[in-house]
Amino acid sequence: MNDMRDPNKILIEDSLKLDFLKRTAHIANMPYCYDLNAIGRDDKIDVDENGKDEVNADYEKDELENRFQGDAVIDEVSFDVVVFFREPITFGKISFGFTKWGNDQAMVEKNWYSVINKPIIWTKTVDVIAEKLSNITKNEINIIFTGHGVGGVYAILLAMKIVTNQSLLFELKKKSRKYNLKFKVVTFGQPRVGNLPFARLVNGALEVYRVTNENDPFVHLPKKTKGQRFGHHEREYWITENNCECRTLALETDTFKLYECPGFIGDISLYADESTECSLSADTSLEDAQLAHWGPYLGTRFANCRQFYPLPS
Repeated sequence: MNDMRDPNKILIEDSLKLDFLKRTAHIANMPYCYDLNAIGRDDKIDVDENGKDEVNADYEKDELENRFQGDAVIDEVSFDVVVFFREPITFGKISFGFTKWGNDQAMVEKNWYSVINKPIIWTKTVDVIAEKLSNITKNEINIIFTGHGVGGVYAILLAMKIVTNQSLLFELKKKSRKYNLKFKVVTFGQPRVGNLPFARLVNGALEVYRVTNENDPFVHLPKKTKGQRFGHHEREYWITENNCECRTLALETDTFKLYECPGFIGDISLYADESTECSLSADTSLEDAQLAHWGPYLGTRFANCRQFYPLPS
């Protein structure tokens, strides 16, 4: 099959797109910077490993790694809904593998899918989105799923679950009384989610911004299992030449370059829709490569909580 790749990465200079990605990164960092359980609201997403709703339950801090947590806020600039999910505190030792997604060819990573493959998580996600939508007066609304690392995997999987499940989509529109909805996903340092057929499903269903940072090695995992490759969906947005203190939201002082990286269209022997012009071209063997996973991403260093974060209301 012929290589149909667009070989040119594109420098992003569109201030509206940059501002959108900066604001979303700031929101995606929220779950690192406050205790979701301390908010005292009943409509956030807090489910234990057995699928039990644990909102406002007492638990020890070391139990947090076994919980799935998320929440939603309204973007104060665009008045869209942003849903964010927390990366697990520890990865543990994961033996990567595939499980089916809806048809014979599309497959996703089995461990991460098992976390979100619980009806209570689907319905709680619909509920937190619907509650925010009910407070927005404009007609056309974007619902933006976001997360850092594996939180980005959860964002992809749950966005796909809702947009491809007519019952969940109907329930969301009925509860919110909003019908003109567009779904987007913005992830930061997200590992690969599934195989090539799944990546193509994502490309057709969602508008995705997959933001990668410098030489982050985690975005290149998993590689393959039992002879079948994992691969990314489009489109990658690659950050280079970072010079960011990331202590405030005065992002205009930060310098970096952001490239949009078109993927492969035809060669299925490669890593799905990944461009070799961007993060695949970086040296991830450096000793400090792991630090790149935490940022900075467009002015946000994940798990750095010196920025001011008002609790979601």
